[in-house]
Amino acid sequence: MIDITFKDPNINATSAFELNGCRLTAPAFTAAEVHDIVDSTSRHAEEYFSAGHGGLAAMEKSFTLWNNPNYILRQESLPILSRITHFSEPTIICYGLTPLRVIRLQPDRLYELPERLQGLVETGDYRRFTAWGNGYLKGYGTPRLAAYEKPKRLLLILAGNVVGPAWLSALMGAVIHSPQIIKLPHRDLASFVVFLESLNEVDPAFRKTIACGYYSSDDAVNTHLLKTSDMVVAMGANESINAIRETLLRVNPKARFIGHGFKVSFQVVSKAYATPEVAELAAWGIAAHDGNACFTPANVYVEQGGPLTPQEFAETMADHLELISTLVTPKKTMDAAERVVGYRNRQAQRRLLGEDVRIIKPAGTGYTVIIDNQDPLLTPTCQERVVIVKPVDDVRHIPRYVKHLSENLETVGLAVPAGNLLDIAEMLGAVGATNIKLVGTEYILNVTDTHDGVFNTVQPYMSDNLRWTSLNFSDTDQAIDNALKMKADCLETVHPST
Repeated sequence: MIDITFKDPNINATSAFELNGCRLTAPAFTAAEVHDIVDSTSRHAEEYFSAGHGGLAAMEKSFTLWNNPNYILRQESLPILSRITHFSEPTIICYGLTPLRVIRLQPDRLYELPERLQGLVETGDYRRFTAWGNGYLKGYGTPRLAAYEKPKRLLLILAGNVVGPAWLSALMGAVIHSPQIIKLPHRDLASFVVFLESLNEVDPAFRKTIACGYYSSDDAVNTHLLKTSDMVVAMGANESINAIRETLLRVNPKARFIGHGFKVSFQVVSKAYATPEVAELAAWGIAAHDGNACFTPANVYVEQGGPLTPQEFAETMADHLELISTLVTPKKTMDAAERVVGYRNRQAQRRLLGEDVRIIKPAGTGYTVIIDNQDPLLTPTCQERVVIVKPVDDVRHIPRYVKHLSENLETVGLAVPAGNLLDIAEMLGAVGATNIKLVGTEYILNVTDTHDGVFNTVQPYMSDNLRWTSLNFSDTDQAIDNALKMKADCLETVHPST
């Protein structure tokens, strides 16, 4: 048993947990101290931000530190994070840390977001894809602008499904200059805390504007924090999101709420890009976080008539997934293995019943690729190392196959000719997709991308009643070259060439 202790500058109490061979002591919110915790965090935030400081520089410095293989905290923490979360160290590095390296927290771009979005609404330009960063942005729905006072207290409730992307949650308080109360997920009590350790190294005063710990969702602390927060952002299972929303409506109906629940993502490959290189990228994106992230695609639509048939594309993906599993080791847990085997068995039963389904590489509990010639509808999988390839005659037909899950759609990995990019993006956005990225880059987050159709750093200031769809590239060929280079850089980081 490994003993690990984390502390928080605003929290005195702790709770002990035993997780995967670790005895973890983490900061804990208690009913006796919760008032003092909130007051302390608010006081530190007032002192820090009123002096003209901002936390964005500290966050960017922290991201840089974590991408330095020689950073002591990284070296000490990776084995612990791997043990607690079951994600391998290469998985955490490639899909959790490396994407943070490319993020640029440019204050001007973040601070001007509300004004830019308001401008698109007032001019009506939201109705079409408008230039936005390296790509485009469009809003769907009927706009209704509303402005709000800056929240005095911000409560963030984190999910524990992946390591790394949640670190961006601290952006909201840094941008709006607000104290942040952060609830740790029981599944992962460590990864966000070690990120805060690095923030404390580069800017201890900013670190004190954040109180981060654990509390039960059904105790008095939960009620108090929901009652005293001006804005609540929650991530997790739909049941948890709904429970938080219902409690908030009862105890604090004036508070603003953003919930990020279960989402489904997929990939679209046109015949022009049904190539070995794109199959390699598709596999790389599918492997992100072992399929556990909302933005990790599990269905791949491949258009007929390309250099590779959909079957050949699937076989090429399977070969790359097998190679990836040796370089970026998937997690090895009984739960994950059971889900993979159970899903694979259900596909085998479909085949026995005469459906046109083929299973590639079924041995063991490694990656499994299913070729489904029977059912083109988008179907969630077991959220592990499973991908299902669906051949289509025309990529323009795909919206009809996914619209039944429009409320749950999130990221689409796309590979179509640049000349068709906006037309296809328009079709996908119309049925609910909110983030359209190049195939294989679904896991790379950008601060000017939407999060489930909204901009979290804008919501504290204003709402517009629109669901935004961002397309983050404009030149498919250039984006493919860049993505292949980034993949190679990731692998070089975890397996340096001699």
